Amino acid sequence: MTDGALPQLVLQLTQTAEKLADLERLVSQLGADIGKQAGQTAFREKGHERFSRHDICDAAMLRELPDGYALLVRGGRAPVLAKLPRAWTDRAYKRARRHGHAIYRAPAPSVLTPAREFTLTPPGAPAGAGANGNGHRDAAGFPWGGEDQ
Repeated sequence: MTDGALPQLVLQLTQTAEKLADLERLVSQLGADIGKQAGQTAFREKGHERFSRHDICDAAMLRELPDGYALLVRGGRAPVLAKLPRAWTDRAYKRARRHGHAIYRAPAPSVLTPAREFTLTPPGAPAGAGANGNGHRDAAGFPWGGEDQ
């Protein structure tokens, strides 16, 4: 490793650790917000006469979602767990892939040409009009200037 590569690597690792910490804080905050929205429910534990209240969903539960599942939060409705379908197991996708049609081909970007050339001089003003010798144009050359002159 060269002398300059090690500090660069340490800097990249530090930035990655900071991004992961920010992501962890975001997930925890999201879990807290969803927990507040979902609310609590009461359960009676075995051997106890009283009900105890438990969160319906918290940050730890969000982290432990199995692969292929997502938490859906829509408007003011209660959060719902949903199983997401896998597109690559769909028969139509498999058939399109076999025939070579499953690849998205983006259209070529078109080049936009301006309708007219953009200038700061108002239409009808002669070129170089309003130059006062210091490199600035007079305000009277514009519709909003020159009233107090």
